[in-house]
Amino acid sequence: MKKLAALLIAALMGVSLCGCDPARAANLPPQIIPSPTAEVIGAPEEEPAESVPSPSPSPEPESVTIKVRVVGDVMLHEAQQDSAKTEGGYDFSEYFARINGELSCADFTIGNLETPVADKPASGYPRFNAPAELLDELKAAGFDAFTLANNHVLDKGASGIDDTVDNLAERGLLYFGVSKGNEGYSVAIVDVNGIRLALLGYTQGTNGIEDKGGQVRYLTEGNIKNDVAAARAEGADFIIAFPHWGAEYYQGIHASTVRWAQKLADAGVDLILGSHPHVLEPMDRITASDGREVVVVYSMGNFISNQQKDPNFTGVIIEASITREADGTTELDSIGWLPTFVYKHSGKARYMYEVLCADSDPVEGMDSSAKRKLKRAAGYAAETFDNDFSVHLSPLGTE
Repeated sequence: MKKLAALLIAALMGVSLCGCDPARAANLPPQIIPSPTAEVIGAPEEEPAESVPSPSPSPEPESVTIKVRVVGDVMLHEAQQDSAKTEGGYDFSEYFARINGELSCADFTIGNLETPVADKPASGYPRFNAPAELLDELKAAGFDAFTLANNHVLDKGASGIDDTVDNLAERGLLYFGVSKGNEGYSVAIVDVNGIRLALLGYTQGTNGIEDKGGQVRYLTEGNIKNDVAAARAEGADFIIAFPHWGAEYYQGIHASTVRWAQKLADAGVDLILGSHPHVLEPMDRITASDGREVVVVYSMGNFISNQQKDPNFTGVIIEASITREADGTTELDSIGWLPTFVYKHSGKARYMYEVLCADSDPVEGMDSSAKRKLKRAAGYAAETFDNDFSVHLSPLGTE
């Protein structure tokens, strides 16, 4: 179902494209009625004039609905790199083979890429760097874009950001939350089946590494207000913010994120999808200063990593159904969630890593310990996201 030709605006390709205005009724010329003429007896008959068809009216605008799916932290620890090493490079083909249908079924799919992909040797914690083969597998799995605004974005310095941006662009993958070199920051806007989405990425820090070039978009009130204003000026229909915030491994709702969520909503953001804690944190609805109801997912957990302690192996796929009505108003129709589980098991080299839907049946060969983790992952997600306004999605093929 993928589905779209996503048009990257400003920050992504450095080209400003105009959006499509809603179709309008054609302005027809006034109808001209000729004056009657006297009949002349014996005059030669005139050939009847050819009838000229009236211009067809322009079609009325129609409503459009898109589905956007989003995941949390995409990480690559050293153990993962060792397990994927081959004679010629790296092979991550098993990572998303069992979950790619849940990613590619959306009109647009986004993740938090929490590692540089620099033209330097691969490395793990604390200064991450992933080989470019990871991007190939993410692209094949169905991803379209990544926020890069997180605490590891400067792990390989300013040149690491530039390399990452280039490696993403070479694969047709979009990015936001940073700028390349001295180009300056611009809000990322993508056209998804006629709906213009603004994607705002922010991080609360970069592990103490100084952002000398001003490439990283930090979580500040000034940045939020400026970006929302710029997004609206560029014709954005719907604004999604991706804050990298809170405290690692904290399973409640951190007080600081509550304050920032309100600031984001009050500034005009329509949907807030958080990351950084490496565990799931609840979903809530808050009321913006203008009366809008804004959904906040405080943390989407880990999508792929080597972290295997309870509940770090749990993640979630968030699905936002967004509709633009014929009158141009755009709203969040529904919010859904699907739990995921990082299945680490014996395989090539020492281990294999696979992302599974936590609601699925155990895979063949899964031992009893992994089966218990799979069940716990589903339970963690249900405890965290079960509420009266979101939808617990069913895995593909089980509806």
